[in-house]
Amino acid sequence: PYLVVATKMDLGAAVLNWESQRGLFAQRGIQIIAISALSGRGLEELARAVDTLLGREGRKLDACLR
Repeated sequence: PYLVVATKMDLGAAVLNWESQRGLFAQRGIQIIAISALSGRGLEELARAVDTLLGREGRKLDACLR
């Protein structure tokens, strides 16, 4: 399985790039998550996606995100 992480979503150019590319990944069945460490956007979604890919869905992650 693949998981693509688009970073720096607090920058305008990154957002434009992500918007133009996300459909290409979706067509191939590849999950893409947009994140911004600066604002925190998408970090919980990323953590949950990684947890799911590793087969640990819902274990300790919920406690960490509280």
